[in-house]
Amino acid sequence: MAEKKRIYMWFVDVKGDVRTNEIVFSFLRDAGREEIAQVRKICADKMERSLYRVCRNDVVVLKKNRERCKLQIDFYVAEGNGPPRKWMFE
Repeated sequence: MAEKKRIYMWFVDVKGDVRTNEIVFSFLRDAGREEIAQVRKICADKMERSLYRVCRNDVVVLKKNRERCKLQIDFYVAEGNGPPRKWMFE
């Protein structure tokens, strides 16, 4: 029997930093995202956060530029309909 394909949703938390929020919003707009909005989510650690929904490629680009641009961001991933959990890639 074939294994069911896992669906992942990716999110970025700008952690309330106004400058980072402006940079991430501009990046998503310039990348052609049709719908750019922060969504309130209860995360796996039971904390409610405002997160941008992004695609995996956005995570790769933002991660590459995090230090250079001094972005105050954390990345989150949710599997299926599960709660987002902090993505530990380091």
